[in-house]
Amino acid sequence: MSNTLLSYSNVSQGLADASRLEALVQENPSPEYEQAALLHKGKALVGLEHNDLAVEALRSCAALAAKREDARRETEAHMGLAKVLTIMGDSQQAKESVDRAIQLAELEGPERVTFVEQALLTA
Repeated sequence: MSNTLLSYSNVSQGLADASRLEALVQENPSPEYEQAALLHKGKALVGLEHNDLAVEALRSCAALAAKREDARRETEAHMGLAKVLTIMGDSQQAKESVDRAIQLAELEGPERVTFVEQALLTA
C-alpha cells in the first residue's frame, strides 16, 4: 500500500485497503496499523467527497502519529488535511496543516521538503 498523498485513482481500492487494515487492527492491535488504516480511510473518503469524515480520520491519524513521534505519517496526514480543508473552504486550517507538514518535512531534510511542497501544490 502506498504512502503517497491522496493517490488513489480507484477510491473503492482505497476503502478496501482501509477496511483490511481496520480488520488487522482488530486482530493485532498496533498503532502503526491503526495510523495506516486512518490515513487510507481519510484518502478514500476525500475521493468520495465525504469531507467531514475524511477530516475526522486524517486528524485522528495526525494525532496518533504525533503521539508516536512518527513524523512521516503525521506529514502525510497533514498533507491530506490541507487538501480536504481547502476543498471545504477552510483556508486558515488548511494553511495550518500545510505549515505543519512542511515543518515536519524539514526534520527529514531538503529533499523531503521539496517533495512535500510539490505534492501540496499538485493536490
